[in-house]
Amino acid sequence: MSHVSILQDAIKVDIQTRFVDFDMGQHLNNSSYLNYIEIARADGFAHAMKVDTTKIIGVAANVSINFMRPIRFGTPVSVLMRIKDVKGSSKQLYFEFVNTNDTSKVYATAQMTQIMFDVATQKPIPVTDYIRSYANELEKNKDSDSVMDYVSIQHRITETV
Repeated sequence: MSHVSILQDAIKVDIQTRFVDFDMGQHLNNSSYLNYIEIARADGFAHAMKVDTTKIIGVAANVSINFMRPIRFGTPVSVLMRIKDVKGSSKQLYFEFVNTNDTSKVYATAQMTQIMFDVATQKPIPVTDYIRSYANELEKNKDSDSVMDYVSIQHRITETV
């Protein structure tokens, strides 16, 4: 499992890079970005948001990645994930690939349209009130400079749901 924390308006997931993630030029391979999105998404929902991913999952409907500068071998990488535009059974996830030690160093950005999906029925379901509230709490904190802890955000969400 990756280290997961809540930073301002995003969930931050520290990625453990592997040698195999890099090409011969010691740049992060483009396909690895999708793997890192999946790690951030899975760990963000399961560990930061406490979503039971054995019952409810998100299925990717569309993914777009914008590469800004290469991530070189040895660079500590984190992925910041934001949840916005929650409508019906879908939501938009926004990702930033950043340096773990300096999150102002952005290497790439990505956007994913995700559909909430019930594992038992194998059908789309509306985004839960809990996830909607979580996204709203993160959005409220976008102008804050402080790192949020799990207990405070979980407490505030529980009060609103």
